[in-house]
Amino acid sequence: MLPLVLVAKRVREWIEPFLYETLVYSNKFHSYPPIIDGEKWRPSGRLPLFEKATGYAKKVLIEGVTASSAIDIVGNSPNIEVLGIWALPSMFQDCRPLLPLIQSLPTLTRLSTSPRDLFRVRGVPFVFRHEPFDKLTHLEILCMEEGVCNWDTWAELALLPKLTHLAIDYSNITFVTDALMHLPKLKLLVCFYEDRQEVLHRAALRGEEGIRHPRHPNTGIMMDNRVVQIPEVHDWIEDWERGVHGQEDFWKRAEAIQACRSAECRLQ
Repeated sequence: MLPLVLVAKRVREWIEPFLYETLVYSNKFHSYPPIIDGEKWRPSGRLPLFEKATGYAKKVLIEGVTASSAIDIVGNSPNIEVLGIWALPSMFQDCRPLLPLIQSLPTLTRLSTSPRDLFRVRGVPFVFRHEPFDKLTHLEILCMEEGVCNWDTWAELALLPKLTHLAIDYSNITFVTDALMHLPKLKLLVCFYEDRQEVLHRAALRGEEGIRHPRHPNTGIMMDNRVVQIPEVHDWIEDWERGVHGQEDFWKRAEAIQACRSAECRLQ
């Protein structure tokens, strides 16, 4: 019996790193594994799996929960390589303690978030700071809007030494031009556009043309092969999960478009 127990223990020790490699904690979507008790907006404590799951987690997505829960998860997940932090209540809770935690992650290379939420101080205009993100190769900036889509706000992107892939969910020609000029190591700039006419129509009625916008014309700087325009992802959770499991996500779709264009140019 003892040999069987030892074998079972070794099998468990072997499989657990794979079992808990991905962690999703979301207010709106399915969460796994179970790590925090209570409702997402009123967490009441850690569940028994918390330490084990966060200790093994390499791909972590946190969406629509309290800042304290996000801080607790990131602060106890030292092996994160891919991180998504979405829809935190930064208008009401201070998310800035996440910044030194992100900076301390030694293996983090991919981040999807709204930096404005992380840096938000009420009454202080947002300006991007590079220090927490110096290890990143891939950065997806969410909640970009017309008022902050200018290079003065994002100039410190140029101080990220490893950044090669950048994605933004709102863009204008001036920002694209400045980004390509100031980011010489950039291999891919993904510009999302809204392709659902009913959404564009509703946004126009509300005067939100500067938030959701159609595709830019394929002229001028938008013909640079580093720039790829793709429709906005409608199921962000599914796309993120596909990416961390080695399947096609928006990064891979954009790279495929880029490669196809490069091949066409060589043929011509």
